[in-house]
Amino acid sequence: MVLVAGGFATAVGVFWVRYENKFGTIDKSRESLSWDPDQSNATSTIYANPAYGVSLNLPGKWVHTRPPYKCFCTLSGPGKFVTMFWPLFPAPSPSVDAEAASISTNYRTRAGWILQSNESTPINRRPARLLRYKISNLHSDFMLVLVKQWPVMYASGITGPESSDEWQQIGDALPHALTIQ
Repeated sequence: MVLVAGGFATAVGVFWVRYENKFGTIDKSRESLSWDPDQSNATSTIYANPAYGVSLNLPGKWVHTRPPYKCFCTLSGPGKFVTMFWPLFPAPSPSVDAEAASISTNYRTRAGWILQSNESTPINRRPARLLRYKISNLHSDFMLVLVKQWPVMYASGITGPESSDEWQQIGDALPHALTIQ
């Protein structure tokens, strides 16, 4: 029994070290951001990081901005929109629903954001949640997509001017924009 417990603890430790090394510092050496350089108004922008098997395909032309903390990317786009794409490791909650509930409570109670919708949707055949908020004091809206691929939760958020014309196009695109292999 002690031998089995020791073997299990070793396996968990090896597993943990592997993922901590992978997500502790984001490897940006192979990432790319692309759009058709001949277009003054690009129809879409693709961020890809093959080291993690992730990509983000957004409508319009987006450019890198300085990330506030470790993430795959922070991009500025059309109409004063900003998006960020990041991993949550270790995923603090056992399910995407539990994580969405925790985040929703924090945003509502700590930041005063108003939850407008909380939808369940599969993304890349994985459980996902789409949360939409109104940030009244900033006159902005915020959309957050959470995708669970154990032991990591992937998050992509977009914020922009409230009720702007671009929200329809960007908001419709976000749930389909993520690719996680």
